[in-house]
Amino acid sequence: MRTRILVRVDSKGNPYVLEVNPNPSIGPADCVRSVAALEGLEYGDLFEEILRLAIRRYKDRPPYYHLQMTTL
Repeated sequence: MRTRILVRVDSKGNPYVLEVNPNPSIGPADCVRSVAALEGLEYGDLFEEILRLAIRRYKDRPPYYHLQMTTL
């Protein structure tokens, strides 16, 4: 499953979502919704969980840390 969620961070470090671009497999009528339901998630809750996991993963890292150069 692939999707693109465009998130920006404001000057205070708060993330906000600009857009969500799902591929066809995560549309409301597709199988991912059924799989989420097996876990007790409504369709909207699925996206909230994706965002929650992303925030947890990146909350302690500076914005765009993955684009910064590292020296070996």
